[in-house]
Amino acid sequence: MGSGPDFTRSIPRIAAVFSAVLLLLVPAIWNGFPFLFFDTGAYLARAFDGTLSPGRSAVYGFALAAGRWPDFWPVVVAQVAVTVWVLALVLRVHGLGKHPLLLITLIALLTVATALPWLAGELMPDLFAGLSVLALYLLLFCADKFNRWERIGLIALVAFAAAGHNATLAVLLALVITAAGAHIFWPSIVPRAGLARTALALVLGSALLPTANFAVAGRLA
Repeated sequence: MGSGPDFTRSIPRIAAVFSAVLLLLVPAIWNGFPFLFFDTGAYLARAFDGTLSPGRSAVYGFALAAGRWPDFWPVVVAQVAVTVWVLALVLRVHGLGKHPLLLITLIALLTVATALPWLAGELMPDLFAGLSVLALYLLLFCADKFNRWERIGLIALVAFAAAGHNATLAVLLALVITAAGAHIFWPSIVPRAGLARTALALVLGSALLPTANFAVAGRLA
């Protein structure tokens, strides 16, 4: 009789992910509450007062509203988990995913030496500017190394980031246009399938924002 899957092999990876998430959460936990910024309330208000505000995405406002109990911790945990997931995918596509301690070491260094834990623990969409660029890279050059659900997750991440802040959308659009130009000269380096996926993500993000605005204010804007 054949043996079933060896789940013990997954234990170190699960432990590494859990540890990485906790490391990024340390500053917010120490603070006793997710970090706030002046604009946080303006994003959250979009889901409740029926009005729109320039530069304050209703998409991110709905995300805040959905995770407001208890004390917005679901939002922060989700942001941190997505951060760890994207970084783990980057390690994996470069042949470093088999070493769980490497993920913990990377997250520990980023926690100590960068502002990443503060961005991930803040109730603002700024975190997704950087994550979406990494996700765009993975979709453009490495999508064949992922399963279907991972590709869908990366597309959703890019779409959410694009809808969460206009500046992020502008950066992503500039990168995709540059990649499209590079494809003309180096089609073997910049694959057409990767361009199609990234373009789809931006189209979805561009459609998501006016859809959310319509849900808030009853008009496309």
